[in-house]
Amino acid sequence: MSVARRDFLSFSFASLAGVALTPTLRNSTGIRAGLAEVAAASERRLARFDGDPGAGNVIYGASMPWTISVPGFEQQVGGHLGVHRSYFSAGQSNDVIAKVQDDHANYRHPFVSIKLPGTWASVARGDFDTWLRTLIQRLGAECRPVWFALHHEPENDVNDNGMRPSDWVAMQNRAIDIARSTAPNVTIVPILMQWTFDSRSGRQPRDWMVDYATVFGVDLYNAWSANGNQHWVSFADQMDFVLPWRAGKPILLAEYGCRTDTSQPGRASGWMTDAFDYARQHDIVVMSYFNSWQNSPAGSWELDGERLTTFSNLLEKSRATRQNRPVRRIICPPRT
Repeated sequence: MSVARRDFLSFSFASLAGVALTPTLRNSTGIRAGLAEVAAASERRLARFDGDPGAGNVIYGASMPWTISVPGFEQQVGGHLGVHRSYFSAGQSNDVIAKVQDDHANYRHPFVSIKLPGTWASVARGDFDTWLRTLIQRLGAECRPVWFALHHEPENDVNDNGMRPSDWVAMQNRAIDIARSTAPNVTIVPILMQWTFDSRSGRQPRDWMVDYATVFGVDLYNAWSANGNQHWVSFADQMDFVLPWRAGKPILLAEYGCRTDTSQPGRASGWMTDAFDYARQHDIVVMSYFNSWQNSPAGSWELDGERLTTFSNLLEKSRATRQNRPVRRIICPPRT
C-alpha cells in the first residue's frame, strides 16, 4: 500500500505511548479503560508539526552570516546545531533547496526564510502561485521536516499598496493551504517581532494573527547595548507580552540575542540560560540565536566569550534533556 505524501499516524499503542500493558489492561473487565488510557497517552505525544520535539524540549541552534562556516562553528561549539536558520531573497529558490539538503545531511533542522516576488496581496491572490507552489513542493520532496517563513518580521514594511496586515495574514494562509495539501513535512511559520506585542509599540497584535497556522513564530532581543540608552530587559519580561497571543500553539523562537555587558561578567550568560529555562517551561520548542553583526547598528550579536561558552553548554543541554519526543507524522517512500 502506498504511503507517499499522506499525513497519517503509524504506531503501535504500547510503543508510541510508552505505557506498559498493565494488569488492568490484561484483565478483560478493564480492557476498555486500559485501551483508553493508552490511547490518551499516545495522543499527548503526537507531533503537532513535523519535527516537533514536544513541550518541555527545545531544539537549539543559530543563524549566522555567510562569512561564518557552519561546520567550523559547529566544531567550535562541540556539536551539530539542532536548528539552522537561514535567509534568502525571492530569486534564490535553488539556494533554499541546497541549504535545506545540506542541513538535513548534517543532522540539522532547516529553518529557512524567504522574501516574496511581489506584494503580500499579490501572493495571497495567487499571482505568484507557480513560484510559491513549486518551492513548497520542492521542499516537500525532501521528506524531512522543514520550517519555512515567508517575509518574517513584516511590521515595518506596511503600506496601503498590498502590504497591509490583512494581506500578510492572507498570504500566510495561502501558503499554509498549499503546504498542507502538497508538502505536509513543510511547516509555514509566520514570524512577528516581540515589540509588536508590547503596548508601547502602538501596534495591534490581533491584526497580525494567523489563526490558521499550526505554530507561533516570534523574534526577540534584549536591546541593551553599551553605547545606547536601552534598558537591560529579561527574556521572561519580554516573552510575557507574547504568551497571551499564542492561542495554545508551540512557539518557534526564530531569532533571539543578547549583547555582553563587560561591566557585569556573567550577566549575558545568565540572560541566555534563563531564556532557555523559560523556553522549556513555556512550550517554546525551537530557539535560534542570531549569531551575526548584520543589521545591528547598536552592536553585534555575535557569540563570543561568555556567550559562546553558554551557547555551547545550552546546545549540549538541549540534546541531553530532550525526551519523550513525539513521533513524526509524515512517512515518505524510500528514495530510488
